[in-house]
Amino acid sequence: MIRSATILLFLVLISCSDAQKHDQIIEQEKMTEVIRDIILAETYVDFFLKKDTTVNKDTLLKREIDKVLSLHKTDVQTFSASYRYYKNHPELFKVIVDSASAWFTKDKSTLFQKTDRSPVK
Repeated sequence: MIRSATILLFLVLISCSDAQKHDQIIEQEKMTEVIRDIILAETYVDFFLKKDTTVNKDTLLKREIDKVLSLHKTDVQTFSASYRYYKNHPELFKVIVDSASAWFTKDKSTLFQKTDRSPVK
C-alpha cells in the first residue's frame, strides 16, 4: 500500500512539473511571430549592421534578438524552452516554420505591387 502511494505521489509530481513546463511555453501563433521577427533581425544584421567591421556580428545579433524578445514580452529562457518544446514536437514546429515562411512569401508578393499614391482629397 505504501509503495502504491509512493508511486502515485511520484506520478502526480511528474505531471505537475510537466504542467508547469507547458505553462512556460509560448503559444504557437505567438511563437510563429517571434521566429519571424528573429529571422528579420538576422537579415537586418546581415545586410545593414555588419558593414561596421569594428563591431562583432554576434553581439549585434544578440542585441537585435533581445529587442525582438522584449517586443513580444518574453525572455531568453522562455523562448529557449519553447523552441526546444516545438523542436521536440516536429508536427507543431513544421506549422510554425511553414506559417513564418508563408508570411514572408505573402509579404514579398504584395511588397512590389503598384499602389495609388495620389493625394487624399
